[in-house]
Amino acid sequence: MSSSKSGAASGGAAAGHAHTNPMDQYVNALPSPTAGAAGAAASVRAIIHQALTNPKILSGFAELRSHPAVVAALDRSGAGDDPALHTLDLFAKGTYSDYSSAAPGTYLTLTDGQLTKLRQLTVVSVAQRIAAG
Repeated sequence: MSSSKSGAASGGAAAGHAHTNPMDQYVNALPSPTAGAAGAAASVRAIIHQALTNPKILSGFAELRSHPAVVAALDRSGAGDDPALHTLDLFAKGTYSDYSSAAPGTYLTLTDGQLTKLRQLTVVSVAQRIAAG
């Protein structure tokens, strides 16, 4: 009888995973905030690139940006001036216009797919602002 209960529980858990935030896979892959600086920074940058590139990820960039591992690896001075951090902020609350008018080096250089995503997020942001009145 306990096996049927565990089967039901695992079935319920599997159904719950179907609604998991897609960004979770990247957050869960982040290194420990106490990991070695050079290796952690490279790993965090790779994870940020993957999240920005994945067309299914349209939210969660602010959460990724504020994660202790990201802050520890890329914002050691506390200035927040790393282009990867600026790019996460851009995808969280910025617009394509912010990107296109920024000085070179402010943001990471975006791929065509990332630019398309940023344009889509910009349309959503503008629509939300208009709807909010």
